Amino acid sequence: MPKSPIQHIFVINLKRSKARMQHYLKSPPSKLTGGKIPYTRFPAVDGSKLSDQVCDRMISMWSISKRHQQSKMGCFLSHLNLHKMIAKKRLNGVLIIEDDA
Repeated sequence: MPKSPIQHIFVINLKRSKARMQHYLKSPPSKLTGGKIPYTRFPAVDGSKLSDQVCDRMISMWSISKRHQQSKMGCFLSHLNLHKMIAKKRLNGVLIIEDDA
C-alpha cells in the first residue's frame, strides 16, 4: 500500500457527544491511512453556551433562529481554533473530520 499523505486526523467533537466520538475510536481509519494514524479528538466549541454578544458578530444571509445562529458560530469557532492550532504546530498532511461525518 502506498504511503498516505495524511499524517494527522482530527475529529471535531462536542464534549457532550461521547457516542459520536466512540464511533471513530472503534473503527480505525484503515482505508485512509492503513490504520497507522489514530483519530485525535479536538474539542468543539459548544454554540449553546455562547453569549448573544458573540453570536451577533456573525452575519447570516438568511434569517435564522437564535439556536441555529449559536450552532453555526460554534462550528465556525471550532474549525478556526483547530486551524490556529495546526498553524501554530506547523502540521502538514492534516485531515479534519466533524463527528457527524
